[in-house]
Amino acid sequence: YCMASKEGISVESNRAAVMVQTITVTFNQSLYSVNENNGTVQPVLIFSNPASTDITLQVKNNDLESRGGVDYASGPYNVTFPAGVTSASFGIAITDDDIGNFNNKSFQLVIVGDALPDGVVCGASHRSTVVILEDDIPTASVIVTAPNTQ
Repeated sequence: YCMASKEGISVESNRAAVMVQTITVTFNQSLYSVNENNGTVQPVLIFSNPASTDITLQVKNNDLESRGGVDYASGPYNVTFPAGVTSASFGIAITDDDIGNFNNKSFQLVIVGDALPDGVVCGASHRSTVVILEDDIPTASVIVTAPNTQ
């Protein structure tokens, strides 16, 4: 997916080399947690420098203990940075399944490096994990049957 770093881009224009400032994109946190009944999680991406035009990035999901499309709305997710801003968030819907589990579930988010526009590179924090905190208490059922007396 992403490369950790890349040099600035050099552009030739009328025999003068112009150095374009590279923008590094990262997640603002390596771990997000959300209660299963909260509805959404809002990961945040950070630019090292503001861009002069709108830039749209793509983030993909990788299942860990959770399942995309079942426990949360599966990606890919498109995230747009309006010109001049250095942070953008996006929402991921979380499914409240009303099923008691003993364990939390998680999935990973990854910035898609090969889909980045020229001049934008992934930083060291190009991956983040989302933990869905279980909100339902597991229940046990006991079925008692009368002994057969015949």
